[in-house]
Amino acid sequence: MFPSYDELPTATSLLMQCGYRSKVCTKARATKIDGSLHKLCEFHRRKANANQQRLHKRQREQRPVDMELLELLLQDARPQPTATCPPNSPVSVDDVSYIIV
Repeated sequence: MFPSYDELPTATSLLMQCGYRSKVCTKARATKIDGSLHKLCEFHRRKANANQQRLHKRQREQRPVDMELLELLLQDARPQPTATCPPNSPVSVDDVSYIIV
């Protein structure tokens, strides 16, 4: 009729409980290789790692586009060469000074 003591769910102490911030997760924290505890349970660790990998992938894909834009902006900012008269042009020095002023 009643479940036995072994079948009742037990609450994990707050220190041993998953530190997932969006919702309360009562699962136990995952254990690191060295024996210390992770902040999250195994499920939320996998979820967080997958999200982080997706973010890094998007950032890697965006980096070349950003570099191309930067190059274009720098190219526009560089001074463009001005038109100069060839050495044997029929334009006199007075004409050039009139054009410049």
